[in-house]
Amino acid sequence: MDAAKFQTAAEVLYPIEDTELKTRMIDEILMTYLNDNVKARRMQPDGSYVRVTPKEGATLIRSQSALIKIARKGGLKSPPYEELIKKIGKKKGLKR
Repeated sequence: MDAAKFQTAAEVLYPIEDTELKTRMIDEILMTYLNDNVKARRMQPDGSYVRVTPKEGATLIRSQSALIKIARKGGLKSPPYEELIKKIGKKKGLKR
């Protein structure tokens, strides 16, 4: 972690007592991140990162896209992911 961020960072933990919510967080959020085989990296013992490579024939899972689908399924309205990325790039002066 960047030294400057370390001085101002704060993390908050609190118990999730609702069993249904806890199960949903584990199954939908945590497992989605753990199953990412497109953009994920694994930290090595020396602190470096290695890109995860999907096994041959495996379904490709990109956690951010999967979580957006879950949110939309639950009723969240938002523009398509790729459209948002293009808008962000234009604001920053990036070409996509």
